[in-house]
Parts: sequence; structure tokens; C-alpha cells
Amino acid sequence: MSQDLGRVVAFAKETVSRPVAVITNSTLLTSPAIRKEVAAADIVLPSLDAASPAAFQAINRPDPGLKIEEIIQGLKEFRREYSGEIWLEVMLVAGINDHEADLIARAAESTEPDRIQLNTVVRTPAEPVRPLSEEEMVRMLEIFPGAELIPDWDWRVPFDIRNRILDSLCRSPSTLEEICRLHDLTDSDAIKYCKILEHDGLITRRIEGGKLCFLGSKSRGRG
Repeated sequence: MSQDLGRVVAFAKETVSRPVAVITNSTLLTSPAIRKEVAAADIVLPSLDAASPAAFQAINRPDPGLKIEEIIQGLKEFRREYSGEIWLEVMLVAGINDHEADLIARAAESTEPDRIQLNTVVRTPAEPVRPLSEEEMVRMLEIFPGAELIPDWDWRVPFDIRNRILDSLCRSPSTLEEICRLHDLTDSDAIKYCKILEHDGLITRRIEGGKLCFLGSKSRGRG
């Protein structure tokens, strides 16, 4: 987390007219100074993926000095100090932390977030882990009553849209706004598709005239 986060958030709030959000893995919310910096945001999205030391070690591989009990306490302290929205994300992975979902649910509720959002692995992971299926995630709502499911199980670009975007970006760079207009996409879909295509090495990004642009890679397949 940036050491000058407070200044970064303040600058963002002066620059844009939309709410400013901070995403954090929660580990530094044990620090009163960091909590004060984070509290400058309109929305904070911390994560809590474990409730026991064993699961914490397995899923987060933390620094040896970090303790899950202290992180949960830090989340509680932050709730007492912060009047904005807290959206707590819980990442569930089969065979790693799903067996203690009830413990995580109790810990999550104890931090009093405005929302609890359940996620699982939907993109290609760096290591061979298994996501929970859509059916398994729906069953988790019995353990996390009132929670939201946020996995994007359809993490792909439709074939025709994929080729249209790639063809246009190979001809000339485009901003996200231009991609939306050219291909009749919503902002969220354009961002999602560009993330996927960039992850797959099919497009790259660069700054042109102070604006973020995307352009097609020189070599690509039609897959």
C-alpha cells in the first residue's frame, strides 16, 4: 500500500467527480496510521479469505509476522473509525478455505461491513487450484446470508466481438471510450474485454496525448 495513500486519494477526489475506492488485502489495517489514510476514500473494499491461521497461511501465504486474528481486529477497528461504505470480499477456493466457510462468515459479520461479496477463482490461476462451481457458490449463500455473488464465470470475449476489437486496434489505437462507441459496448464490458485480451497478449496499452490507448499486437491468432 502506498505510503502517501492519503494524498493519492485526496488528489483523486479533486480530479474526478465519481466516488473514490480503495482495494486492500486488509493486512495493513492493523495500523492506526494506515486506517486514517484509507479513511479518506468514499468506499473501501478489503478482503478476508480466512479465519484460522492454517487457512490464512494456505491461501494468502502471508509474511511470518502477520496474524489473521490481528487482521480481523484491524477490520473491526476500521469499522468503528470509518463512516463510509465497506464492501468486504471473501475469496473461496475449493479444498483450501471452503471447509471453514462458517468460521469466515462469522468473522466477516463481526467486522460489520455494508456488503459481503463472495468470489472464487474464475481467471486462469498462477497455480493449480480449483474454483467453486456456480452451484457450490450459491450454496455458500446459506452460510453467508445476505451476501452477494460476484464471480464473472463468463470470463471470455465473444468470438465476433473479439475479432472486431482486434481488427480495429490493429489498424489504429483506441481509447476505452472509442472502443465502446465503435463496438456498441458498455464501459464495464469494454474494460473486461480489454483486460482479457491484454492478459492473453493480443493487445497492449500506451499513453497517447495524455490518454490511455489500446493497440493490437503485431502477431495474433484467430482462435
